[in-house]
Amino acid sequence: MDEFFLKQPSAGQRMRIAAACVDMWEPYRLSIEQWAPNCRIVYDKFHVMQHANKALDEVRRAAFFGFITGAGNTERRMQVSARFFF
Repeated sequence: MDEFFLKQPSAGQRMRIAAACVDMWEPYRLSIEQWAPNCRIVYDKFHVMQHANKALDEVRRAAFFGFITGAGNTERRMQVSARFFF
């Protein structure tokens, strides 16, 4: 991305970039912050949802395995089916 910013847009054009939708990969963010400081970064919804779902699954797993040690089958079934309430 640095190569693009170095060759393509002029300094004036880079300053007028208002927003860019990018992947959540950190080098993209760093490059945009360096070359287009006025640009607002918008992350694509696919990656935002991917991170949110991963975090939610971690909370569910922690709740499931941290559940009362002697939980019976009914409690376990309720907890497993709770995944679909979110």
